[in-house]
Amino acid sequence: MSSFQKGIYVELSHNFQIIEMSAKSATIFYTPSELCKTNRLITIVKFFSLAHRIFSSHYSIVGYRNDRPAVFLDRDGTIIEDTGFVSSVEQVVPIEVAFEAVRLLNQHGFVVVVVSNQSGVARGYFDEKTVEEINEYIEKIFARRGAVIDKFYFCPHYAGGSVEKYAVDCPCRKPNTGMIERAKRELGVRPVLVIGDRESDILLGKNVGVPAVLVLTGIGARQDEKTKSLADYVASDILDGVKWFLKHFER
Repeated sequence: MSSFQKGIYVELSHNFQIIEMSAKSATIFYTPSELCKTNRLITIVKFFSLAHRIFSSHYSIVGYRNDRPAVFLDRDGTIIEDTGFVSSVEQVVPIEVAFEAVRLLNQHGFVVVVVSNQSGVARGYFDEKTVEEINEYIEKIFARRGAVIDKFYFCPHYAGGSVEKYAVDCPCRKPNTGMIERAKRELGVRPVLVIGDRESDILLGKNVGVPAVLVLTGIGARQDEKTKSLADYVASDILDGVKWFLKHFER
């Protein structure tokens, strides 16, 4: 039994446990189950709604822990066309087969996370809010097609940028693993695959020890032979890459 505030108690079944608590935060351990208790049986969805409501007035939820397999996708050139530095939703052109690719991953139980380098922020072309708005737009248009993207992460840094705040080397810029490490902490996932159209995506996969698929959309076809040889599979597009992975993946 864990007390949160003002006599409100939430009784958690063995599938829901508070495993980290501090004055300001709590981390919930979650494994799939159909029920938990809080004076009455409620569904998983209602549990998380309740948890957010209770914590929001006194705690911040810092993460849900689980061991769900996650596939990490690049954005520009992989799920949308690479039209240069995308600075508005009007420039977003989805790669049609990406909808089916994400749906397949959803159907097979994978968490889908998009990780992208957005050096346009450091170069002064647009700000972080613009990137967030574009990501939200992409999430919505994929959702309309029944394809769920669970989370977007992006790195706004670039050492050669003109905006001093962002003109730094950082651990989140691919092929560094910072964005994946953050996803592991916040989403409670384990990476199983990286898909992208650049050398940085392939090296990202190598750096986290998972298969890396190079897609020939975006600038993938222009990658050198060394990069192609580093990839575990060279796919015509994201759908081809996902199908290859599903054929060979073992849980």
